Amino acid sequence: MRILTSSFLRAFENRIINIHPALLPAFPGQHGYDDTIGYGCKWGGITVHFADEGEDTGPIIAQAVYPIWQEDDPETVRRPGPALEYEVYAQCINWLAAGQVLMHSLPGQRMGTRISDPAYRTVLRDWLELALSR
Repeated sequence: MRILTSSFLRAFENRIINIHPALLPAFPGQHGYDDTIGYGCKWGGITVHFADEGEDTGPIIAQAVYPIWQEDDPETVRRPGPALEYEVYAQCINWLAAGQVLMHSLPGQRMGTRISDPAYRTVLRDWLELALSR
């Protein structure tokens, strides 16, 4: 976990990705799981995004969610994260390699992404099934 320099990020703009253990833009920083459960969220998740000069503020490529049950504690909230992280991160790399992550402008000079994979809905459904199977 490092903050990268502006010059490094500019040299590799929209080519450096990060995985974050919360549904950004909520709960940026190092304690995504703890912040999610501490806030009382009913859903947790992970986000894969492009790195930029901010802290977890780059364009979001993909997100996956998992339910937080009433009996969950910080440890049980952390458990589904790694399995989802592996699936989502690998899929994002595949989409990037295939040229299926398309950049577009959002209101306020921000950039966003679209996924052009025809199987996108199926991929999201698979991630949700994985999260619900815990």
